[in-house]
Amino acid sequence: MTIRYDYAPDDVVAFNEWFVLHAVENRKQLKILRVVLAVLSLLCVGAGLVLRNRVNTLLIIEGIFLALFAAFFQKAIIAIARKQAAKIFSDPGNANLFGEVTLDISPQEIIAVSANSTASYRWNLVSEVITTPEHLFLKIGTRNAIMVARRKVASGDFESFAAEAKRLHRAASDATPQPIGAR
Repeated sequence: MTIRYDYAPDDVVAFNEWFVLHAVENRKQLKILRVVLAVLSLLCVGAGLVLRNRVNTLLIIEGIFLALFAAFFQKAIIAIARKQAAKIFSDPGNANLFGEVTLDISPQEIIAVSANSTASYRWNLVSEVITTPEHLFLKIGTRNAIMVARRKVASGDFESFAAEAKRLHRAASDATPQPIGAR
């Protein structure tokens, strides 16, 4: 099954946002950070209420600031990731990375062809097939992915392609022997 689409820097930004919020590697770190910020906030407010001098006002303000930061830090992280990706990929030297891509999937492999390169991936290299309302991500390894934007598909059916990619990935995962001790 084949699909043709336009690959652009905003697709990389979208994957970075997804990765920051949803990747297993980040979820644990985000939870720990939330707990640390909540504990620090409670300690500051508690100490401010217990102390009866000028320091207590500062501690209460600091506790409130930490609570607000905890509430909004996820949006700040997304904004930073978006800004970094946009900055990296807006460099004129990276212009050749983007453009029209033809992606062909078969039971054996994924082949991506653009004006400047051809890449072939076996399905066992794909760790996850992710669909969002706007994108399909074929996650390769920990931090890389083949990104297909729904709105930039020039030929082929996005929904059928995504369903077939999930089916082929599942079939390859079922056929791949698991290492001893892996679950």
